[in-house]
Amino acid sequence: RGSALVELADIDQRQGRPADGRRRLAEAAELADDNGDMLLGVRAAFVLASLRAEFDGALDESVEDLRRSVAIAEEIDDRSLRTEGHLRIAALLFNLGRLAEVEEQLGRCLALAGEMGSHRVEAEATSWLSVVKYYQGEFAEAERLGLQAAEWLERTSDSYFQVQNLVYLARYALDEDDSKLAEDRLRDAIPIALGIEGWVVVESYRFLVEALVREGQASDARELADFAARGISEEDPYAHASVLLARGTVSAAEGHATDTRNAFTEALGLLESLHMPVDTAEARVAFAGALARLGEVDDARVELQRARGLFEAMGAAGALVRIERELDRLPERAGAG
Repeated sequence: RGSALVELADIDQRQGRPADGRRRLAEAAELADDNGDMLLGVRAAFVLASLRAEFDGALDESVEDLRRSVAIAEEIDDRSLRTEGHLRIAALLFNLGRLAEVEEQLGRCLALAGEMGSHRVEAEATSWLSVVKYYQGEFAEAERLGLQAAEWLERTSDSYFQVQNLVYLARYALDEDDSKLAEDRLRDAIPIALGIEGWVVVESYRFLVEALVREGQASDARELADFAARGISEEDPYAHASVLLARGTVSAAEGHATDTRNAFTEALGLLESLHMPVDTAEARVAFAGALARLGEVDDARVELQRARGLFEAMGAAGALVRIERELDRLPERAGAG
């Protein structure tokens, strides 16, 4: 019963139902205590930490909770739990922009995966390592690792990581101005995401909207942005922020300046309340692109400079390269607008 409760709570978290997840985890933790089941206690603590980070913005506290849980996993010598813990810590540290620490956690995870002979864990850690390399400015290596992870994840049928990996591969393509490749990768991701539900669906549609807008298909993009909003949980602020970013992107393509500003401003408020500097910085870059489409070059420059400040604090050299490129493009985009 305890294991089933933890698995259901994990699904609750991914589909945007934190209240249900907390209730199940409280019962699972009680069962673990009553039965002296340390393994169950660690698994419940893992999911609760991720849930609190995602819905409460308690990232720093959740990282420390996960570290304590990993120490217990080491004490009971459960390597599978340890790899899961390192992956969860890496994800939260990434959201905090602590890239060097992310790489350290992934290195530990990959070492354990090698000892275990676990291709699934190796694929998951490689996918995350691709993202780290991308933000560190090793773009070719990021692409290589992402494509390798995509092959492995398809083989292991690890759908949750598979979707996230495809979305990042699409983002790499968008950064190279290859919107068609990005669209193809996202259309591969969406059927898998729909089978999972939750924020991964909205995230996939958000970037597909960006790809379609770049291809001049604003009406199709608007339809997808509206579709992405259907069925998202009222308890999921991150999913709401993603919908707003998609809608803001479409509004800019349609020339609606007020709607664009309102959507991006609300999305930024949600992301800042969740204490997610990477997502906040990326949202500011997207806002700058939307303002540039509207011909509002000075405001676009301000948003890029705000994003640059956030990325500088993280030591995200790759993101800074993208910022400088976008700043250089502003006059050209203003003329086009």
